[in-house]
Amino acid sequence: MLSLVIASLVLAAPQDDPWEKLFNLATIIGGGTKAERLVGELGQDDLTQRFSKEDGSNLYLRIRKVFDKLVDTGEKRKDFSYQLTLLQNYEINAYALPGGQVLINDGLADLRGISDDEIGFVLAHELTHTNRSHGFKQLRDSLIGSVVLSSISDRKARFVAEIASQLFSSGHSRRDEEQADREGFELAVKAGFDPSGGLALMRRLETTANDNPGLLHQLFATHQPTVARSLLLKDKMFEKLYGSSYRDVLVSGVTLGELQKFDPDKEKAAWQAAYKKATGWDVFNLKNVFPERNCTWFVQAVRPESIPLVPITATSDSNAHHWYANCKNAGYGVGSTPKVGAIMVWGKEVSGYGHVALLTEHVTGTVWKLWDCNWSLNLDGLIREREIDIAKTDHVTGYVYWPNGATVAPKGYPGYVEGPTGPVTIKLLEKTVRLGDDEAGIKTVWAAEFKLTAEQLAEKKTAVITLKVRAVPRKDPIVSFNRHEVGRAVATSDTWEQFRFEFSPSKLKAGKNLIDIETVIPELTDTYDDCEVTSVVLTLR
Repeated sequence: MLSLVIASLVLAAPQDDPWEKLFNLATIIGGGTKAERLVGELGQDDLTQRFSKEDGSNLYLRIRKVFDKLVDTGEKRKDFSYQLTLLQNYEINAYALPGGQVLINDGLADLRGISDDEIGFVLAHELTHTNRSHGFKQLRDSLIGSVVLSSISDRKARFVAEIASQLFSSGHSRRDEEQADREGFELAVKAGFDPSGGLALMRRLETTANDNPGLLHQLFATHQPTVARSLLLKDKMFEKLYGSSYRDVLVSGVTLGELQKFDPDKEKAAWQAAYKKATGWDVFNLKNVFPERNCTWFVQAVRPESIPLVPITATSDSNAHHWYANCKNAGYGVGSTPKVGAIMVWGKEVSGYGHVALLTEHVTGTVWKLWDCNWSLNLDGLIREREIDIAKTDHVTGYVYWPNGATVAPKGYPGYVEGPTGPVTIKLLEKTVRLGDDEAGIKTVWAAEFKLTAEQLAEKKTAVITLKVRAVPRKDPIVSFNRHEVGRAVATSDTWEQFRFEFSPSKLKAGKNLIDIETVIPELTDTYDDCEVTSVVLTLR
């Protein structure tokens, strides 16, 4: 679509007036707000000549209300003239032109069931493009690169247009699209639109593309594909609602980045609170004898006792690779079996000093999660949560358990559990929730946070989720825990159907967890029925 704009820039002047074409090109190459407005105005004129525009229809008034709300809320470029144009074009697409021009086809704006939240995201996305000068910079650079090689003539001006047209036929860059998605999401939410709007729109476009790819041919010529963008927008939605995307969740939704916001020396209380929120465990010895930001410093900080440093001799010191022998000599329980709360010790082969880490979770099989510090080739001093396969990890000396020969975590230590409990049952949803995309106010995703304790998860071998679904025709609600899919409830009738999915408790955490149920609409253009979900129950055995 931007190829039309570029053609209009060069060919807008009368055939017998090459000087005006020269002026247009010179203005654009010069850059600045005036140039952006010129591109936008010429492009808008050209498009409205090719496609009729709607000014007074109910549809136009509806989207104009959304547009005005976004413009009033967001960033305004000085001297931009923000204008919305609704084009009579069946293709599902929207466009941003320089200078504040936003155009949307009625093929997109009038999709059955499309909500103001979805339209809000579309328009916010396009406003970001025009405010950030996406496209204009690329156009200007291409014109400069073509024109500096020779003097401008009417014939060569046409050649420049052809080059620029080819450049823009592929649309915005991936980087620009991601920026427009991220900032457009924030603008839409700030303006009062629901955080689920962007994701719902992307899912709608995905299914429409499968059924009627011709309707979205131009969209995918000017915008990036939707699958990766859907994932980004789902991340953004959960971050806005719950403070975490839950895709790189630690135990309770605190990402590692949050911990690194705090200086553990100057902001001790904030750092300790963030760590406890993430793990459910305390920080005991933040100020200790080990050099700050070393692996030894971190593990000592999160264990309640003073790690034994003696005897310190020519062959035994406080470096990490000596911890196994030092602790064993001091009467600690040690061994070759990983356990939650134990200290994992690497030999001197690692960096010349060895390494220590705190095991925090058994994921599955030989895969474990751990927390440590300063694990990198350049010894960057950063605190990390990592997932490793013990069986594929070299130079491991063994595991340090607890004082007094203990091989089970004592009370007050990381890894302590009161003892195994019986089956645990949690009702996650009792009322009936309708999911779908064909009526305003109905969302495609239902999600909820819930908490589990270490005691509830102790020695559990199986997790089971049960739910009831009713839908006509077939819908596929996808059930996920902490962004891991555990099952698809393929409903096939208008009566309630019971579904049951087993999965590993390793997908659940001590602390906050997230369940989300998202509909897939496999035949969007043939049917618009929604589905209903109720009686969602989690059982741990």
